[in-house]
Amino acid sequence: MRVSMHPMNRSSHSCSATTASAIADRMRNDYLTVLGARHDWRNFLDQYSRFVLNDDTQVKCYALEARASRGETWRTPRAHCSSIQNGTAMVAST
Repeated sequence: MRVSMHPMNRSSHSCSATTASAIADRMRNDYLTVLGARHDWRNFLDQYSRFVLNDDTQVKCYALEARASRGETWRTPRAHCSSIQNGTAMVAST
């Protein structure tokens, strides 16, 4: 059996790809925070669509602001970020 065909090589490659994806998503999380703070909604939305983990409240808050900046409306009461303090997003309904 050739080395490249060995099942262990394929699983190692899969683990490396998964780890790389998780690291890339953590970096994307940080970048989204910077873009949101700058109100750079065009670039924010481009990167947000690639954000897999989507586990950061502050980034979710910025996503709502970005959507509102495009004039997007929701069926439920519109939510927006009222403030972001100490790395914690405060979401308020209007």
